[in-house]
Amino acid sequence: MRTLFIGGYLRTGTTLLQTLLCASPDTNPMVREVVFLRGLLENAGRSLVLYDEHLVDYFDSRDELARYCAAQIGDFLARTSRRWGDPNTLVLKHPQLTPYFPLLSVLLPKSRFVVMMRDPRDVAASAMRAARRGAEEFAGRSPPSIALAMRNTTNVCLDEKSERFQRSVRFVRYEDLVRRPREVLDELSRFAEIDLSGFQPESAPAQGRIDWSSEQQRRRPLHSDLYGAGPSERPIGRYAEVLTPAAVAEIEGICGEMMRQFKYPFAERPG
Repeated sequence: MRTLFIGGYLRTGTTLLQTLLCASPDTNPMVREVVFLRGLLENAGRSLVLYDEHLVDYFDSRDELARYCAAQIGDFLARTSRRWGDPNTLVLKHPQLTPYFPLLSVLLPKSRFVVMMRDPRDVAASAMRAARRGAEEFAGRSPPSIALAMRNTTNVCLDEKSERFQRSVRFVRYEDLVRRPREVLDELSRFAEIDLSGFQPESAPAQGRIDWSSEQQRRRPLHSDLYGAGPSERPIGRYAEVLTPAAVAEIEGICGEMMRQFKYPFAERPG
């Protein structure tokens, strides 16, 4: 069983990418976020760190503990795969899993990972819009604090230098996905061995298990009107509608290195 995990900070386009990849007959339908797995990984990571202090009475070695945690996670993924007809590739996403991707690559070496990138100014603006609708994930947060959280989340994967992880991960810019969807999906289909040859990404993808137009979904604070639709360039560069010039400058200071690495231009300053 091949498994592809989609991550990245919140509001970076993880839902769009999962929807597009799950249009393939090689994958499961578009399903809800795999929040259950987060608990397993949190426990595995904490237990491995605390092995000498607390776990030594329960396992013969840290390696045995790692194998046990891997078996738990593998059992859950195998159950999920069976539930959806054992697709060639299981495509799952949950942005909050992103900091655990390096650990997951050790526990399940055959897994693949995609980390979504997006202009941090647009991420902060989108998060602030969601906060105004009541999104608890951003309650009490400022645009710079959101940018800092994005930087820290993403850097866990950017800074992981192990050869195993670097072979198993790809970073995808949201802007490239919506502007050149065919090119990006062709590259990902080769990386993840998913057949997307008959899919037209410009058309609205299949909805899978989620009815994005339902009243229940539309009431969710994190909902976007673009969910369930094809790629759109409309959200790009709209941060000035929400953020003050001072907030933009602060975000650029926080995320400057990441912006340069992924070729996001800095805002022009008067004078």
